[in-house]
Amino acid sequence: MPCAADSAARDNQRLACFESVRPPVRVRALLGLIALAGMIMRNTVILVDQIETDVVQGGMSRREAIVEATVRRARPVLLTALAAILAMIPLINSAFWDRWRL
Repeated sequence: MPCAADSAARDNQRLACFESVRPPVRVRALLGLIALAGMIMRNTVILVDQIETDVVQGGMSRREAIVEATVRRARPVLLTALAAILAMIPLINSAFWDRWRL
């Protein structure tokens, strides 16, 4: 059965070659990056909208509106980030995450 042995040897060679040139960024890292970018964009849009609302409706100067909106939005942004971090903790020991190659 030399054909099966040759095939297995080729498969092992391919696997070893792939392991040696493994990409530095994996799919889960890209998913995390996309999720983080989405959270940042969402918070930015809300902050800019709040600044514009304060300027138009509140009669504040641009600088006052920026400071006020930033102070007002800091807590929700931090709570969102904390919730995302805490939600990921149970996934650390999951078989899906392959804990030896984090």
